[in-house]
Amino acid sequence: MPITVKCFANLTQFQPENSEAFDISDNETAGSVLDRLGVPTGQVALVFVNNVITGRDTVLKDGDSMGIFPPIGGG
Repeated sequence: MPITVKCFANLTQFQPENSEAFDISDNETAGSVLDRLGVPTGQVALVFVNNVITGRDTVLKDGDSMGIFPPIGGG
């Protein structure tokens, strides 16, 4: 089942080449996708699934869209 995965800011280095059709297994979670992409846990501030903030334990479904954001600072 494919989903869309989009990594933002300094996490773009982890975005898969097939980001518009990233294959997942049945009952795969956002956390397992992060692990498969090799995104360090400490570098993730927010995960969105279908434009809603979620957690690592969110089960993904066919056609979902997942956004991954790092902590952002400024001043």
